[in-house]
Amino acid sequence: MPTGCAARMGSAAPHVKASLDVPSQDEERLYRRGEKPPVDPDTATRNNATVMREVATRLAERYDCAA
Repeated sequence: MPTGCAARMGSAAPHVKASLDVPSQDEERLYRRGEKPPVDPDTATRNNATVMREVATRLAERYDCAA
């Protein structure tokens, strides 16, 4: 996110940190549990990246600090 965006959100931190909790893609652990990955790993990575870009874009627009 652009410099200064955190301040516009009311934070004293220099940067904004966003995270995404997703189901495990650990194939070894899923195999031990008798489960298959919920989504192909490459698809999951692309989808997660898309979600995080959307989060950053919407936050920047909401707080009027879009680059």
